[in-house]
Amino acid sequence: MCPSSALVTIMRNSVYFLAAAIALFTLCSLNAQTELTGEVEGAKYVVHLPAAPTGNLLLLAHGYRPEGLPLDADIGASHDLFKDLVEEGWAVASTSYRRNGWIMEDAAKDMINLRQVIADEGSFEPDHVFLFGNSMGGGVVTWLAEHAPEGFDGGLALGAYLFEPIDPEGEASTQLADYYSGTPQFPILYLTNVSELEGPSAYLELAKDAPVPPVLWFVDREGHVNQNELEQYGGILGLVKWVETGKIRPFNDGTIEMNPPSTAVLTAESATGKAVSLVPVYGNFISSFVSADLETLGLQEGDLFTLTAGGESVRVLLGSTYNDVEVGEWVAFWDAQGYLLFCRNYKNAVETLGLSKDDSIAIHRTEGM
Repeated sequence: MCPSSALVTIMRNSVYFLAAAIALFTLCSLNAQTELTGEVEGAKYVVHLPAAPTGNLLLLAHGYRPEGLPLDADIGASHDLFKDLVEEGWAVASTSYRRNGWIMEDAAKDMINLRQVIADEGSFEPDHVFLFGNSMGGGVVTWLAEHAPEGFDGGLALGAYLFEPIDPEGEASTQLADYYSGTPQFPILYLTNVSELEGPSAYLELAKDAPVPPVLWFVDREGHVNQNELEQYGGILGLVKWVETGKIRPFNDGTIEMNPPSTAVLTAESATGKAVSLVPVYGNFISSFVSADLETLGLQEGDLFTLTAGGESVRVLLGSTYNDVEVGEWVAFWDAQGYLLFCRNYKNAVETLGLSKDDSIAIHRTEGM
């Protein structure tokens, strides 16, 4: 199943601070760092405190997650960006939110609660607090900037969804949500793929006379939050500089292309590699194939090829985004790290093939398809 870009729900125009929070803390030592876990109002959280703090705190606002999934606050074992930030002296914290689904106000409350948990715990008092939100989380960052900016210094919004929610017929809106008034009270840097500039651009126009007008940087790549960690790290550094100096480069190209080496076993007709990463929410998977592998096979965007895994073979379009194919059809395109991502549009590719991490997969040039 591939993610839709319509990832938001109608919400009330108010949010409140906790008068009191009851939380259970678990402390453990990890390489001279501290991990703090607990729960507030049903939302799980995890806080990673550095061994040598620099004074910066990053709060993560995740995107839409289907209602049936368990609540999970982990920053993700495979996301090196956050681990590297902790090594650099940042504190990094995340919340599961109190529930999954199409939420906004509750997510904003949980971000405020997360900030309060760190303040109440007392072992780390940040000099600056930054928000980092993707997709629906970018909308949450924007909501907080307008409605509850206290305690936050700035926000990085990746592929932010800012429109009205999807209608009952399944059509995505192209109108900014009515709970945005264009009055952000802290700096917001939007980092957005070129195929999704419409929402942030509309919000920049709405907020052009705000006390702190937001800024848009683009990534010259199609997709939804299809950005690599170096591009996101560049966004964080840009936001930090903006907060500290009051200066930022407007409408900047934040693209950083990756070119990983080939590890495939190649013949004139096929390439054999692995399913190196499974995407549990949507059932997509990232392969070990790189652009040099498909160049060897003579494949280019718009071509069809055959994918074989677990004794099953399927026809795949080499495209540029999820929507290049109809529902249930297969598409592959390059992710921001330079690897080939496979998707069965609005279906679960991993389950269809019965894949496990590091399973062998092969692609074949298919003539006449």
